[in-house]
Amino acid sequence: MKDDFAYPCRRRPDLTVNGSTLLGAGSGGDDGGDPSGVNDVPKVDDDHGGDDGDGGDTHYVSGTWERDASQVILFATDKPTSPTDDVQNAPEPIAILAASASDGSEKGNVAVRGNGLVRITSGSSSEVRADEDPEAPVSHPGIQMQVGNDQEIRVYRGTEDNSLMGRIEMSDEGIWADANQGMLLLTSKKMIKLQVAGGTSAIILTPSRVIVKGPIITLN
Repeated sequence: MKDDFAYPCRRRPDLTVNGSTLLGAGSGGDDGGDPSGVNDVPKVDDDHGGDDGDGGDTHYVSGTWERDASQVILFATDKPTSPTDDVQNAPEPIAILAASASDGSEKGNVAVRGNGLVRITSGSSSEVRADEDPEAPVSHPGIQMQVGNDQEIRVYRGTEDNSLMGRIEMSDEGIWADANQGMLLLTSKKMIKLQVAGGTSAIILTPSRVIVKGPIITLN
């Protein structure tokens, strides 16, 4: 190899803690001096892992930790790692994505984004939609939310002691929208239609008229 090779490689510094290699300065061509700090050698906290044999693996990076891949999977499971493992006594699988300020203030943002589709699902694997396959074609780009047959969806704004607390709940009993002491507004420039039994009874609001229909109409 010529001494004037255009792209000399530099040996990647190895940061090893309890046998695990931490984020380094890159595989070559970068000595870790990136002004942005993205590729800088991280500062690792002394409390970098669990006790020997507890299966824990914890790292703290004072700076930016970044990984790139064409597909990224974060998976938590109680699947046994060896035939002698007892699944019944394994910890409950938990995956947490959080951004939290140490002083308890409202600092810390989490952004979840997909150019095509973002799915949020809950429930047993037998109840998820067939198109949950990440490699399946995206027929309806956007955001999809789905839960299992015995589960609920709840959206709250505020706390129980807030008179303006609003909530939307979906359960086996139906859909509940409650504005509490605030205002609940349904608006449309074309039409608002409330109906039951396939339209047997309905209230229809349009810019030109209000239609009330049903087998029996009672105004009190």
